Amino acid sequence: MRYDGVTVGKIVLPQWGEGRIVSTMAKTAAKIVVITGVTRGLGRAMAEEFARIGHTVIGCGRTEKAVAELRSSLPKEHDFTALDVADDPAVKA
Repeated sequence: MRYDGVTVGKIVLPQWGEGRIVSTMAKTAAKIVVITGVTRGLGRAMAEEFARIGHTVIGCGRTEKAVAELRSSLPKEHDFTALDVADDPAVKA
């Protein structure tokens, strides 16, 4: 997965030469990862990478449409909901 020209989960170090990639994601036991803003940008990239390496992802995004699209792109063991974390009454509900 790429985000703004950088491969998520790996770092490209230019001083080591063109195209050299160093892995930064350690092998760990599967965990549950909670991400807000999971439907776009960095949140989406993190959700996809954590799912790819075997973690269960739980998260929220602001629109049901974006959440539904994310649900359809990842396996069923992950759980997402539409929720704007800036809306205090909705978060408390």
